[in-house]
Amino acid sequence: MQALAASSAASFAARTGWPGAPATETPRARASRIAARRVRSSHVPVTNLTAIVSDVRKQTVQLPFATREIAAANLDLSNRTEMQAAALQETAAALEQLTATVKSNSQAARHANEIVEQARATTRTGCDAVQATERTMEAISQSSKQIVAIVATIDTIAFQTNILALNAAVEAARAGESGRGFAVVAGEVRALAQRCAGASREIRSIVESNVGVALEGASSVSHAAARMAEIDQVMTRVGSIMAEVVGASQEQSQGIDSINDSVLHLDDTTQRNAALVEQSAATAHSLSRQAEILDDAVRLFTL
Repeated sequence: MQALAASSAASFAARTGWPGAPATETPRARASRIAARRVRSSHVPVTNLTAIVSDVRKQTVQLPFATREIAAANLDLSNRTEMQAAALQETAAALEQLTATVKSNSQAARHANEIVEQARATTRTGCDAVQATERTMEAISQSSKQIVAIVATIDTIAFQTNILALNAAVEAARAGESGRGFAVVAGEVRALAQRCAGASREIRSIVESNVGVALEGASSVSHAAARMAEIDQVMTRVGSIMAEVVGASQEQSQGIDSINDSVLHLDDTTQRNAALVEQSAATAHSLSRQAEILDDAVRLFTL
């Protein structure tokens, strides 16, 4: 403090042109003596100098209050900046976790989309197989109908053969002893015709049963084909939705990355602001110190 006062007095002596005081004289006494001699030899009225010094004293008195207010404001700003920095760090951590979650969801959506595509391919293969089966069942049904028609023809032939055999037996009986051999042959033909008619009836029964089963199978296959087509449509819609989900997840991930970059930029700016606040606080403290030094220097003047 004495060194600063001495420096102020020496500076004042240099500005007024007065020589330095004796080495044994204190800085305050030296400054007062030089100032008094300067006032006595100056053409400036004492009242004006007194007013100037008084005004300077008033200003120096106000400076500590102003610097304290600046310091208080800087402290409050520093606290708020620290709170903002902490909040930004928490936000950055939450965004980082959210980013990881969104990326995980995006990967899961892509995996689900792949599974849906595989299911769609399997469904289409099933649809093709069902359609092929439906065509086969229709062909079987048509073949069975043809067999029924053929069996009906055979049955008709057997019936007519039986009638002919009866007529031949009647004619053989009329022929008497000479027609006995022919009657035996006619009986055999009749027996064969009856056996053929019986076999024809059995074949027709079996074929009709097979036709019924084939028709039921064709109906079931047709119903299954319709269901498979519906499943294919549903899987197609699901695939479209999953593709939209994948796209939305990617856009969301990109948006969160952009927000994360902005938060990191804000955090960097906040850190810079905190450094500026600390620098401003140091400047305010230095200003307060300089105000005290100025007040001490002004007090050297005795009004």
